[in-house]
Amino acid sequence: MNFSAPFNNILLLDDTDVDLFISKKIIEAANFAKSISSFRSGSDALLDLREKINTGHHWPDLCFVDVRMPEMDGFEFISKAGALAPKNIPTKFILITSELSEEIKMKAKQHSSIYKVLRKPFTIEDLQTLLPE
Repeated sequence: MNFSAPFNNILLLDDTDVDLFISKKIIEAANFAKSISSFRSGSDALLDLREKINTGHHWPDLCFVDVRMPEMDGFEFISKAGALAPKNIPTKFILITSELSEEIKMKAKQHSSIYKVLRKPFTIEDLQTLLPE
C-alpha cells in the first residue's frame, strides 16, 4: 500500500511478544495506521481506553484482539471495551487467532461488534479487506 495511512489509531492486543511484534510490523509495513497502541493484557488495554475517554483522546478506529489470552479472553475484552465505546463512534473489532476453529467462527458471529476474524499472522492482503469501500 503506497498511500497515506487509512486509519488514525489502532489498538493491538495479544498476550505474546512475538505475535505483537509480527502484527505491528505487518501493520507498519502496510502503512495502515498513523499510530498503534499495543498491549499484552486486556486489563491494560481497558485502562488505556478509559484514559482516552477521560482525556478526550481519539478512540481506536480498529481493535485487533487475540482470542486466547490467560487473564481475559478476546470475547470478554470485546464486550467490556464495547461497553466503554463512545456511542457516536462505531468500533470495529478484528478478532485474531492462530486457531480458526468453527467454534470461534460461531462465537464471533454472536458478537455484532466483531467486524472480521483473521488468522495469525495476518497479511497485508488481509488488511486490505478491512479498508472502507
